[in-house]
Amino acid sequence: MNRDFRQNKAQKSIPAWKSLASKGGGKHDGKSYTKMECLVKASEIDGTSASTWYKLATEKGGVVNGKAYDKKQCYQKAVENDGKYAMAWFKLGKEGGGSINGKAFNKQECYQRSVEEDEDYALAWYHLGVADGGKVNGTRYSKKQCYQKALEKDQTYASSWYNLAFEGGGTVNGTDYNKKQCYQRALENDETFSAAWNSLGYNGGGQVKGKAYSEKQCYQKALECDEAYALAWLNLGKQGGGKVKGTDYNKQQCYQKALENDATYSAAWNRLGYNGGGQVKGTAYSEKQCYQKALECDETFAIAWYNLGGQGGGKLKGTDYSKLQCYEKACESDQTLRKAWAKLGQDGGGTVGGKRYTAEECKEKGKE
Repeated sequence: MNRDFRQNKAQKSIPAWKSLASKGGGKHDGKSYTKMECLVKASEIDGTSASTWYKLATEKGGVVNGKAYDKKQCYQKAVENDGKYAMAWFKLGKEGGGSINGKAFNKQECYQRSVEEDEDYALAWYHLGVADGGKVNGTRYSKKQCYQKALEKDQTYASSWYNLAFEGGGTVNGTDYNKKQCYQRALENDETFSAAWNSLGYNGGGQVKGKAYSEKQCYQKALECDEAYALAWLNLGKQGGGKVKGTDYNKQQCYQKALENDATYSAAWNRLGYNGGGQVKGTAYSEKQCYQKALECDETFAIAWYNLGGQGGGKLKGTDYSKLQCYEKACESDQTLRKAWAKLGQDGGGTVGGKRYTAEECKEKGKE
């Protein structure tokens, strides 16, 4: 009788613990409890409440009845107690998937379950697209179709527009959007989306909220949003440089900024070399050294091999390459690089991909 009374009292206290948790924690019977501790208390009394486990996961988990549960395990418990809990399936997917009642679900399968339980869940559709699409209620959806579904449910989600652009654009609620228009829609919903500004620039620029932006201005906007964006610095450099947050940068300085933010950026090293070299993080690099750095980052970078050949060759990862060998490497990396073939022809021919080419054959390939 006494035990039943205690259990009944504990059950009646669950709403109080949940209420206290919703307030971020507080005092109960004179003792202070954090939000997480309140959720733990509620779970210890009733371990079948999916919503309590879900909320405990948002607090990164806790120790319930002597057993530690991390965030992922809490989402698993939520789904085990309510298999129709779309948000819990979604969150479990973001944790990489998990095991439910002994059955393994990968992240793609979790997103599939999430949208099967709630077809209007735009964010779950988006993440299913990122996971390469999947089958929902017997119908197969490609990446592109998932982004379209996400946007049919929520046209304000910038990342869905951006990813749809990468799929070449598409139809949303009966309206066709090309790649550029998708980038524009992404920026209309999030003007701080640096990657979308960069991509809009790469596609020639365009209007955003009634204002026209040139290719160059798009790269400048990308860098105003994210000054560490190496690709946008490279692209601004290709435009001859420009002003970012009140400071003027010439093209050489843009390539230097790209490399300060990503020292493995082979294309920026090559561009810096082509513009005479320069300092990166306090170290001076000659034109030739820039090409060598580009090739240290990417040994298949044909144009950097060509440019190193123009410098008479050089050492790469402990191996010396003559001018001729650089042109051979350029042709091996890109057999369509006509100017490398032409140079190889001028130097009497060479061996590319194990095959010997005469000077005349190289010159002919240089004209193709």
